[in-house]
Amino acid sequence: MRKFATLVPLSAVLLAAGACQSGDASDDASTAPAEAPVSAVEESPLPELDPAMPATPVFALPADMAENPEIPFPYLLAYEHQTWSYDIAVEGLGEEDRVFVTSYLLPEDAEFPDYDSRLGFIAEYDALVENGAHEASHSAALINGSDGVFRFSIIRDGGPTLYQRNFFIFAQNHIVQITCQWTDNREIVSPYCGEMQETFTLE
Repeated sequence: MRKFATLVPLSAVLLAAGACQSGDASDDASTAPAEAPVSAVEESPLPELDPAMPATPVFALPADMAENPEIPFPYLLAYEHQTWSYDIAVEGLGEEDRVFVTSYLLPEDAEFPDYDSRLGFIAEYDALVENGAHEASHSAALINGSDGVFRFSIIRDGGPTLYQRNFFIFAQNHIVQITCQWTDNREIVSPYCGEMQETFTLE
């Protein structure tokens, strides 16, 4: 039987990051703390992972969500990776309202020992998407018992404005990015992200 490590639910983390405010861009606050308080969940380090292979994310897929490889993640960094895209079959959601999971494999000597070094990696993603969110819209997050970083993104690339809650999980030379994306339906998409992350782990 697979035993899942403890995870701080997305909803709890986002409350700490000020996500309880109203509006699609409520995560984009100039007063966002550099590090949000984390829950009292006992820290549980991720397992040792193969440094030569991307990590495999494992989670229970919520009802109404289904993988759809026909709509790939369009904002990939230039590292070896695997990526997955998920539809949310709920009335009122469009093609852009979805969840992506991306597993990056970095060089074996890559290290991210502290918050600042992790922000350095996230800055690469900010540059790629030309992130329009405030530079302070990030916070520490305890994900699957291991330290991670939450980063809000606003993407304006000629189509509808996209809003993303990105969670980056760091484990040795592995980085997994969970992207919860919407245009106008944050209140519908976010609970699915939270439910998915409640069983999230890596193998």
